[in-house]
Amino acid sequence: MKVVLAAIVSCISMVSCSKRINQGNGAITGKWEVRKEVGGFAGVIQYEPGKGPLYEFSANNEFRVGRISLPGGGQWSGTYQLKASARPGDWLLALSSVNTQTGQTYTTTDSIRFEKNQLIFLPAASCCDIPTIYLEHALF
Repeated sequence: MKVVLAAIVSCISMVSCSKRINQGNGAITGKWEVRKEVGGFAGVIQYEPGKGPLYEFSANNEFRVGRISLPGGGQWSGTYQLKASARPGDWLLALSSVNTQTGQTYTTTDSIRFEKNQLIFLPAASCCDIPTIYLEHALF
């Protein structure tokens, strides 16, 4: 009986994890605009619609970022990978990108969360000066 119960629990866990990953991949696809940054050196920064950095994630794991202040400015493009995090409700987003103007490369892995119509980049626990960044689906 214990073996049967363990097998059922194992199957439920596998189905739950795969469903969670699929929901995350589908949830990130589309255009997202930064609306607010909280914390870090600058405190709180609010962006008006159409003025914030714009992230675009495609279903084939490619992304573009424009209107940003990352090293080199300009536009960045590359690939992304989304994985379930050990923290329930959070995800790990790995970005490998290149600046289309300078050729500079940039690789990062960020913790993110989806809440309602927002994509939230969470600051690393090991650093105190990284802001929490709130993005909303862009309507253009």
